Amino acid sequence: MTDEQKNAFKLRVASANKTEMVTIIYDILLTYLDDADAAIEKKDREERISAERHMRGCVSMLIESVQPEVPTAKDLYQIYSYIGKLINRYAQKGDRTAVQEIRRLVTSMRDTWKQVEKYDTDGPVMNNTKQIYAGMTYGPGGVANEYVK
Repeated sequence: MTDEQKNAFKLRVASANKTEMVTIIYDILLTYLDDADAAIEKKDREERISAERHMRGCVSMLIESVQPEVPTAKDLYQIYSYIGKLINRYAQKGDRTAVQEIRRLVTSMRDTWKQVEKYDTDGPVMNNTKQIYAGMTYGPGGVANEYVK
């Protein structure tokens, strides 16, 4: 994941409610799947291990986000467990089909969760965060530069 992508995710997290946080985790997982694909392509063992570690972290966060009292909790646990097995297959063999299957599942779940966002009217999880402004400012000599506060 590039620094630019990390910063974009940080901005999203700063203003996200609980439902949006889950969608963001799915998006982060998809980004690490891109890293996994690139590592397989380059045959880079270190990048493969890094992608695996980050993907496992995302799945752990998704598991923690499941509320056990929700009727679909058992199904979600089973799906996340299956994704964990696919990550094992990727880690052991550098199996690109495992990455593709994870991507298919995660994309489907992410798209569904994105629809659920429309019904969540709760405020942001993070309170006391500064409002973020993006725009143009002018530095010395009138040169325009991007500014994020």
